[in-house]
Amino acid sequence: MIIVSHDESTSQTVTLYDSLTASGSTMAVFKVAPEASPQQIIYPAPYFMRFNTGLTVEPGNCTVLITSVGN
Repeated sequence: MIIVSHDESTSQTVTLYDSLTASGSTMAVFKVAPEASPQQIIYPAPYFMRFNTGLTVEPGNCTVLITSVGN
């Protein structure tokens, strides 16, 4: 589960990479509008987000919480 929140007046972008840095293979890009903040994103089975190298989050002007249980 991913929770994204922000206090900005415009939509903000969060990018997730399968990498040790904020570059390389992009796993997901989320745009969160002010009226949608906080936004909860859930990947149910069997669509769990999997990464091989590492997980890097480019949060922009957002606060991002990522949790994983039992995967």
